[in-house]
Amino acid sequence: MYAIEFQTRIKDGVIEVPEEQREALLSVAANAPIRVIILTSEQQEPVPIPAGKDLVQDAKDKGYDSFIDYLIDHPVRIPNMTYLTREEANAR
Repeated sequence: MYAIEFQTRIKDGVIEVPEEQREALLSVAANAPIRVIILTSEQQEPVPIPAGKDLVQDAKDKGYDSFIDYLIDHPVRIPNMTYLTREEANAR
């Protein structure tokens, strides 16, 4: 596997590839599968969903075939949620 690493910023949902790295990417065949990993130092909080919003309809309106895919892209923020620890989740 060939790796290219660089630092950049996301602007309006678009990741800009620095000029120095673009030439290296030109050798990649069109439609070739690639793997992208995004690391950030800041965890973004999910946007709270307005009360009464129909999430299933919103997923359909946005073209999602799977509601799980929709939730991955649009996580639901639940106030005062307590999460299981790794040990609690794996306890038998």
